[in-house]
Amino acid sequence: MFLRYYGDLLALGRTSVEQGQAWHGLRAYVAAVEIQRHDLLSLLQVADVLESLGSLPLASRVLSAVARWGAHGGYPLLAILALKRLDQTGVDTEAFVQDLAKIYGKDSPRLGITTREQLQDLGAELPKGHDFGTPDPDALIARVEALLSPESESALRFPQQVPPLQLLSDLSPAEFVQVFSALELRRLPARYAVLRQGEAGTECYLIARGELSVWRSKDGERQDITTLGRGAVFGEMSLMSGEPRSANVSTLQPTDLLVIEPAAHQSEPAIATVLDRALQRFAHRRAVDNLLSRAELFSALDAQQRIDLLKRFVAYEGDTGTEWVRQGNPGTGLYLIVSGRCDVLLFGPGEPTKMATLTPGDVFGEISLLYDVPATASVISKTPATVLFLDKAYFTRLLSALPETRAYVESLGEDRLMISRLTASLAPPANTSESENESEEDPVSFLWT
Repeated sequence: MFLRYYGDLLALGRTSVEQGQAWHGLRAYVAAVEIQRHDLLSLLQVADVLESLGSLPLASRVLSAVARWGAHGGYPLLAILALKRLDQTGVDTEAFVQDLAKIYGKDSPRLGITTREQLQDLGAELPKGHDFGTPDPDALIARVEALLSPESESALRFPQQVPPLQLLSDLSPAEFVQVFSALELRRLPARYAVLRQGEAGTECYLIARGELSVWRSKDGERQDITTLGRGAVFGEMSLMSGEPRSANVSTLQPTDLLVIEPAAHQSEPAIATVLDRALQRFAHRRAVDNLLSRAELFSALDAQQRIDLLKRFVAYEGDTGTEWVRQGNPGTGLYLIVSGRCDVLLFGPGEPTKMATLTPGDVFGEISLLYDVPATASVISKTPATVLFLDKAYFTRLLSALPETRAYVESLGEDRLMISRLTASLAPPANTSESENESEEDPVSFLWT
């Protein structure tokens, strides 16, 4: 095989291992780490091959190096992956985990904006004249030992700050350790179905290594949505909302997942509480990020304006049946749905009339604010929901400062006002005794909110 680029060398290692030539594969991966010293992914491959060859003590030392270098180099998921593998071999990792929690836990001085060393530069040309050595076992073991030496480690460059870790860096160091203990390492082959559309969500996943495809089945046809890689989190929205999985997820290559299954820890109240809080915070942040990118309310704003506006909203969580707006009450502000669904109900004689079902990204409460009238419909959660609230005073200032946003809100209000009046005209009339006590009809008496 002709080798020119770094990616060619990794392909040679992968092919050799697949063909049962473990020592040849080890030679390729060792050479890769010698050339690109921060390539922790290839160093993990070295550990894989050593395990397959029965050299477990040396494989453990390699995994310890990945844990240490990953933690200090800004790649905590690789460090966690290595630590979980060490756990499986009976190695005591408590000190490692405590250090990891101090680096990546809440309020750590190491957390911040940083530039990490690139793990792999696949397009880099291989150095001319590099001696890849032979697949001789003794020689290769010696080269692995050299990679793990103090002299070799001292040549590595670690950033002073490291990026926060999704889901876990909002936790205190003690909570971080608890969640670490609850993570399950799941090692999966290529073309493995992780999630199936329509099934119940009981787990969420962090991708430590590998690549997955997200796709949806519609009318018997496959619709590809996206590809997920190392560092991505998925499955949390269905887990938290109780809604069925909305898509399929399957591995494209051998993949290592870190799995959180809250139900498995109900007998451990302390861990269950921390897991639930961490997942709630992460799901909320993910939903807000999605909202920023697609909600019409934010379409006229630049990125910084969107962030500044969101700071003015207050988040509230509600169970099924939570009444966000009550018919007849004055309007107090604008509401924006982050997650869940809410019904708009018009109460009158007989059964209430459902005007609409609102979903994430929808706003309500704007008509009462625009026309300064009481709400003549109620908005009630159909499912558990997260709703952002913007106070009336700031809403008024927002409309004055941003003509495009005012135009959107007014257009939305006019459309809903027309639907409200049409629905009201089709509703059954009140009985005579009640109608005689009513005042002359208000021209905007059939508003939603």
